[in-house]
Amino acid sequence: MLEQISQLFQTAFTHVLSAFINKLVPMVGVGESVESVEVVELKTIYYAVALLRCSASFSVSPSLWSLPMFVVKVDPK
Repeated sequence: MLEQISQLFQTAFTHVLSAFINKLVPMVGVGESVESVEVVELKTIYYAVALLRCSASFSVSPSLWSLPMFVVKVDPK
């Protein structure tokens, strides 16, 4: 049973990794070409900035939430 679950996760990870490599990473090398654009649409830049803001807020919010647990009280003496 554990081997079947392990095999399932391994095949799923392999499929996701191959999709990432084949679709998102541009193929560069001998005989391959990379398309480049001269102008990036403003909408694309806005989406990228919004995505970065969302990911930053999701990664910072747990840190801010747990900050009071790490406060050190100083003795006034």
